[in-house]
Amino acid sequence: MKKLGLFAVAAALACAAAPATAAPIIDFNGTSGAFSSTDLGAGGFDDEFEFTVDDAGAVSGTITSIAISMITDISFSSVSLNGIEFTNLLSGTTEFRSIQNVPVQAGVQTLRVVGESGGNGAYAGTLAFVSRPVPEPAGWTTMVLALGLLGGALKLSR
Repeated sequence: MKKLGLFAVAAALACAAAPATAAPIIDFNGTSGAFSSTDLGAGGFDDEFEFTVDDAGAVSGTITSIAISMITDISFSSVSLNGIEFTNLLSGTTEFRSIQNVPVQAGVQTLRVVGESGGNGAYAGTLAFVSRPVPEPAGWTTMVLALGLLGGALKLSR
């Protein structure tokens, strides 16, 4: 009877233990970073990453997965940054998508990755941010003076 009780406890623990799935992570330092998700179980996934930029600018990025077998296969159905889709460059056993120079405002940005995993899939990607230079007041002054001189020259030439 004691063995049956131990067997029942062991069976209950085995059923309760879910397969380990790593949480999606992003490591972004303000100008560049990497994101990934590993040990994706069989079926669909919908991962959302957030990162912050301090200024207005542009973000570029890539994402890839490589299948060694059907178990590690990932099929992306959608990869987007703030709702703007990445361009699908390669599908099949190797999935590769990229996005170039997406305008962003200062604040929180959202990267969303949706797809299917064969059972033990993983993907990884990179992001790069560049801020847009804001013209200095002296630059604006020079531009206004140049336009004024150009207008004056056109008027004189008539």
